[in-house]
Amino acid sequence: MRQNPNVLFFSHAVGYFDLEEEMKQMNEELIILASKMEKNRASAVIKSNKGGYQSDFLEESEFVIKRWKKLLLEVVARFGKSIYLKEPFKIHVDKPWLNVNKKNHHNITHTHGGNDYSVVYYVQVPKNSGDLVFENPVLHQRTTTLWYSKHDMWNSEFIKITPKKYNLIIFPAYLPHYVEVNKANTPRISLACNLTISNEKDRRIQK
Repeated sequence: MRQNPNVLFFSHAVGYFDLEEEMKQMNEELIILASKMEKNRASAVIKSNKGGYQSDFLEESEFVIKRWKKLLLEVVARFGKSIYLKEPFKIHVDKPWLNVNKKNHHNITHTHGGNDYSVVYYVQVPKNSGDLVFENPVLHQRTTTLWYSKHDMWNSEFIKITPKKYNLIIFPAYLPHYVEVNKANTPRISLACNLTISNEKDRRIQK
């Protein structure tokens, strides 16, 4: 008997970028902005965050946000080409928000409905400040009674990413995800947004 290699169906593309060179100057500006906004608790919103600070949507009147979004368009364009999106395509970036998770703060499982992709950029990431965890969107994979001697990309219930400062992650907005508890004494700071991508002839529009 000869078994051919297993075929792995239906992957979920996640983009992983290191922006240290591009973000060194802007990063310090984002830390100052996050610190200023976090002190003004009246500007906070409560969504998936448990104990942490999440800002309301940020406007491009904050110059650093305008510059960051310009860089983000370049990153998303490169990611789009890498997953073979039909060109030309247009990228619409929604207004971003800041997250500041201090010690013992975390984010519960959530998705970003109504969007194609979600983005998170890591401004400050102390050690042991919590992984970003993606849950398998295939419910059966999370309820199966099968036992495995090894877990990898095709049979895992969840995938963990330990982010680093200057990392930017792009992931499908439908992927359930959460952020583990920050066990560090220093806050973890991130900047996040959602985006949609469209072509001249959008396949979601039936004519």
